[in-house]
Amino acid sequence: MTEESNASSRSLSTSEGFNANVVNALQLAKKELDEKKTKANFIRIIMRFPKIKAVFERLRGIHARCDKSGNGEVDVEELTEAMTELFNEGRAEGREPIRPSVVARTLSISEVEGDMGSKKHVLDQKQFIVMCAVGFILAEENKDLSTFGGMLANGDDAYRLAMADVVTAYLSFDRDGKGYFTADEFNGFMTASKRADAAKSFFTDERWAELDVSGDGKVEFEEFVYAFSNWVSNDDDDDDDVTINNNNTAATTTANKMPSSPF
Repeated sequence: MTEESNASSRSLSTSEGFNANVVNALQLAKKELDEKKTKANFIRIIMRFPKIKAVFERLRGIHARCDKSGNGEVDVEELTEAMTELFNEGRAEGREPIRPSVVARTLSISEVEGDMGSKKHVLDQKQFIVMCAVGFILAEENKDLSTFGGMLANGDDAYRLAMADVVTAYLSFDRDGKGYFTADEFNGFMTASKRADAAKSFFTDERWAELDVSGDGKVEFEEFVYAFSNWVSNDDDDDDDVTINNNNTAATTTANKMPSSPF
């Protein structure tokens, strides 16, 4: 383990350090995109919703298998048991053993919509997807760290590409990779987009309300993933499908190409 990785792992033991690692992971993703001279393009990601949705459906199935109690929620014990199975299958080759404190903090940060005083320390299906995304970027930033989301990426190209798309979609708004974006940045994306009309049709005031779960005027990565998972689900309105399908059909060819991973 390198000195840099060791310091990163230690910092995961505190809430502040954990959040700092998430930001570092987002900045790494941004750096990779910059080096490839690839701009984060949310409109292109919209074209890939069907492929991302297929991966999210698989994650919902994994959530159901982890939910041994059958109550629709996964707790830290069930999550740790599932991670141990993956670890024993060799899905974290070369990485350190599972750390209970990291599992607990990943679960806690992923419990979007729970007030600080009323969190139940369990994950529903959408929160489970958030947890996978958070774990994915943390494992990309720290090659020694074992996370559920990171282990799922081992040998699963479709999953890896879907998570890379989630990160790229987020960085469409958080251009600096600082860990959050504001309403001004959200609106600025629509103004700067080459397909401004398509962007404005999709990103309504209701979309912003879905994103800003805490109501503090800032959208952090986990809040974004929570809303994003809903946008690609079966619950989307038919009007949204029309918007997506009618947005410059010539872009379909581009959408079907393998995207540049931000990692």
